[in-house]
Amino acid sequence: MFKIIVSAEFGHNLDHEKHTHALVAQMQRDLRTQLEWVAVTHTNTDHPHTHLSVRGRDEAGNALRIPPEYIKKQLREHAASLVTAQLGWRTEHDAIIAATREITAQRFTGLDASLMRASTPSPATAFAPVDLAKLPKQTKTQSMQRLTQLAIMGLAQRTAPDLWAVRTDLAHVLRTMQNVADRQRSLHAHRALLSDDRLQLTVADTRKLRLLLGRIIGHGLDEGTGKPYTILEALPGNVVYMLQDSAIVSARQQGLLQPGAFVSIKKTFERQGERMQPRITINDMGDAEKMLTNQAYLKRAAANSARTASAETVTQFGGWLGRHAAAVQAYARAHPHTHQTKSSPGRGERG
Repeated sequence: MFKIIVSAEFGHNLDHEKHTHALVAQMQRDLRTQLEWVAVTHTNTDHPHTHLSVRGRDEAGNALRIPPEYIKKQLREHAASLVTAQLGWRTEHDAIIAATREITAQRFTGLDASLMRASTPSPATAFAPVDLAKLPKQTKTQSMQRLTQLAIMGLAQRTAPDLWAVRTDLAHVLRTMQNVADRQRSLHAHRALLSDDRLQLTVADTRKLRLLLGRIIGHGLDEGTGKPYTILEALPGNVVYMLQDSAIVSARQQGLLQPGAFVSIKKTFERQGERMQPRITINDMGDAEKMLTNQAYLKRAAANSARTASAETVTQFGGWLGRHAAAVQAYARAHPHTHQTKSSPGRGERG
């Protein structure tokens, strides 16, 4: 599967459906095959854009090969030409309008790219001086206003009345801020299913993943990468945002991991030859609400709470998480001996 994000500078004025159909038609001519594809356009952002997914098979059923250089160069040029055909040539006035929109943006912009090109980074300092004479003349006013905004954000410094410097890692910081904002928007889209607005959002690092246990909130496409993500309300109480790996994609194709399902996502290691290879194992246990009356599950959960002194001992959240904590507490009170661990003789104890 090839996933491509198609974004035009003046996306608010573009007929995205017409543009996407024309772009795919050009791809089919270039690649000399019919393509199976699907696209969705997002218009609820500052920059409307389209997510295009192309099946990794050609019309004969063979593996489809799209060279990375084609996507980076030729496809980008085709997209730009089609936008020009629909909206007309980019004028100096258009450039000024686009730059004005970028002045207060919480993301890496064209103005920032111009500032980086006009800067002279040094490994000895965190800030690089900007040569204002190298800035594009038609957007110099907007660039100066952008510098003022970056200074408020701590990403630029005014070193003299006519001298500025920008953080050498400006692009990385702004793109990270954009990723966080995108994830917050994703979380907001699924807010109706969350147990509690106070839950902290964390991003799962699959390299450090051991076990996630909780309720599926929803799925979507990451705005920055175009990759599918899953949002999980994890025990004992946080929201986990994770990009889907092949195991999660496969489970979803089987109809599993529906919103409201109670699941465990566990990483184990298997020996393959001389190496131990990681493997993600998914267990979909069905409706999360039904787990609150599942005696076998509550027994395990109560035992785990007793061993780890987890947050389940305090009903601090509302919604499903609060009901889960209450159900585990009630089971522990009703079965005070079933979840207690036995002490071993020794360490000062008498056998």
